[in-house]
Amino acid sequence: MDSEYKQWNWFPSGEGDNYEFTNVLSSLNPHRQDLSIIGGLSHPKSRQLLGHIAGDSFLTAGDLRGDYKNSISVDQYAAAIKKHNTRYPSLILSADGGVGFKSRASTLSFNHQGKALPSEHSHRQIFERYFAPDGQNTSIERKKSLHRDKKVVDLLLEDAKRLQKRLGVADRNKISEHLASLNDLEEQIKRNEAWLDIPLGAFNADHIDLAVDAKIDPQAYIRTMYDLIVLAFQLDLTEVASYMIAREDGMGLGDAYPKIQLGLKKATMQLPMIKQPDIGKIGVNMTNG
Repeated sequence: MDSEYKQWNWFPSGEGDNYEFTNVLSSLNPHRQDLSIIGGLSHPKSRQLLGHIAGDSFLTAGDLRGDYKNSISVDQYAAAIKKHNTRYPSLILSADGGVGFKSRASTLSFNHQGKALPSEHSHRQIFERYFAPDGQNTSIERKKSLHRDKKVVDLLLEDAKRLQKRLGVADRNKISEHLASLNDLEEQIKRNEAWLDIPLGAFNADHIDLAVDAKIDPQAYIRTMYDLIVLAFQLDLTEVASYMIAREDGMGLGDAYPKIQLGLKKATMQLPMIKQPDIGKIGVNMTNG
């Protein structure tokens, strides 16, 4: 590879404290004393997979050959350890929201059962949920709201457990997944109760544009998402976050980023197949953040 293209490698050059950032990571240079860059990681069970399945196994290294058997993602493994110190176990974010579907996930996060966890993508909804939860209500009103939520979850858990006893094996497995989700929800309600009388620290979010449209300005959309992540860390809302910048599948919102932001005629999915006279195929990966 020509030297000019080496500057667009992901990993820095050199070793130890004397490493040098490439162009891709140069913006992190002011923070190099606070960073640890880990290399040499590998997903041996994913080497023969179609590239578009990368999102499903990016943080799990799960075995997706043949039967789809994913595992817990590293962010959720960390969240299980760190969640006792913060309001929320983690933030799960993406460009498209939801979970997508097998081999075309729109989330990087998977629970201990290897099931995809829904991601959030609306800046305003993320802000209102995490940074201003019931901000206009009194503590008494919020306690009543949490009590109502808890009663609903308890009723759902009771019904699900009663139904589980009357089902076949396959359906019982589905109910088990449902119960796991309800248990997580119940745990979060208890966490909300514990943090109810502890106010968020003072913060200024005037610089965060919650109205930016990813279909018009992808760069500004991505910047706002990172601003929200930084703010969450600063306020100790959580210590763990995953963010899928885009999924490269020909259908996700991020597949149009090169057209919108760079004025290219090709979508993200098509870029690796572009042939140039001197350098052959150019591989561009804009999918997983």
